[in-house]
Amino acid sequence: MEELYLKEKEFQKYLKDNHYTLIAPVNPNLFEPFIKTINKIAPSNVFSTIDDSLSNKDAVKVAIQNFPPQTEYQIYVIISGRGMMLHATLEEYCERYKIKFE
Repeated sequence: MEELYLKEKEFQKYLKDNHYTLIAPVNPNLFEPFIKTINKIAPSNVFSTIDDSLSNKDAVKVAIQNFPPQTEYQIYVIISGRGMMLHATLEEYCERYKIKFE
């Protein structure tokens, strides 16, 4: 996991405005339960949004610890704005925005 955390940190400089990274399960069936877990863990108030929760790296790390140890993870990029949210894998994001990142 440390390697994935480092890769995520290194990628921050390539992100466009209102885009952020999220380490989440590779298995699409686990994606929604994982998001719900983060939402429960992340600090919130009346003005909190889903973006506030998902961009909270500490909440993500705690959620990862709550999932089975054999769960595989990858880095996603969340593209948020105007009431909608999309996600792409890091590779898809790099391809879409012509980013060279190893």
